[in-house]
Amino acid sequence: MDSSRLKFKCHKCQAPLLVAIDNPNPLYKCVQCGDQTNILSALRNLQNSEKTFQAATSELQAFNVEKAEGLLRENLEQLSNALCPPFRDYHLTQEAYMKCTLYNGNCRVKKPAA
Repeated sequence: MDSSRLKFKCHKCQAPLLVAIDNPNPLYKCVQCGDQTNILSALRNLQNSEKTFQAATSELQAFNVEKAEGLLRENLEQLSNALCPPFRDYHLTQEAYMKCTLYNGNCRVKKPAA
């Protein structure tokens, strides 16, 4: 995992776009399909995912496991929509989700719909 670059997804073909963190240019040309991709929406999505992760960790620390689990699932979705793996934030979210699973124990029972 290279911390100096992020791997965004091309909007057209989902190929990885390697973007240096210090590069201010929002438009990148995909190497595979040649389409221009604007990464501003993905950057906003990453900012939202950071807020979601912080909310999930605070819920987890307060032992609101179900709420934390839902927020972590939302965070995983936000991250996978914006970036191509592997990346550190996705791994940290998976680790926090694993904690939720451990707190729930090895038995998860869903009540039948009435």
